[in-house]
Amino acid sequence: SNVLNFYNSSCYVKTGEYITYINKNSFNFGTDADVMVLSATVNEFFTKTAFKNVSFINLGQAEYKGELFQVPARSLSRSCINKNKEGYEKYCNKLCSQFLGEDYNLLTFPEFLLDQKTNVEKQLNLWNCVGLDNFQDKDLAIIGTPHCPPVVYYLMANVLGLNTNKSATEYRAIIRNGYEFYFNTFSEEQELTEIQMYLIESVLMQAVGRARLVNNEKTDMEGFYKELE
Repeated sequence: SNVLNFYNSSCYVKTGEYITYINKNSFNFGTDADVMVLSATVNEFFTKTAFKNVSFINLGQAEYKGELFQVPARSLSRSCINKNKEGYEKYCNKLCSQFLGEDYNLLTFPEFLLDQKTNVEKQLNLWNCVGLDNFQDKDLAIIGTPHCPPVVYYLMANVLGLNTNKSATEYRAIIRNGYEFYFNTFSEEQELTEIQMYLIESVLMQAVGRARLVNNEKTDMEGFYKELE
């Protein structure tokens, strides 16, 4: 679609009749510039790989006034949901009723909006909720693990200068944030797994942040993620 942007791409992959490409942005701050980046979703590995000779300071998890619940019992990837959409809808409705009651809002994949609980603005979904305050001080259910196609992780690794050898994906045990669980990820290259988890976690953190748990005492959130695929 965007042919001109493709011509300026840093790297591309052709799969069948589709081309996926990536642009690497260059930042010319000058040799004497001091730059500070503040981000709720910044990743240490990703940052140090993208920007050489940086100092990374982790201030730790902010204390919530609201409550965050997480249910990791089932996989809620897009492919699993689509295989049994009716069953997953019943499952998610049951959990939402159990933890949140009947009055809550929903963020999920755009093609999977529960009939009885659509968003305040139906177009709001996992992919486009950054910066919005529609759900501040409201109960919010987040359903889904926002996987990207493997080619996205390969392209990001390429522009970061990592040698991936095109490692295949497999269902295996990984350790993340103090938890050990099974996940569909790359079999050999830890760097690819780090990129994958960074992208998934960033989307989920932004979705969780819509309820402003740091500021609001009455907010309950139901986080359906970190599922065991």
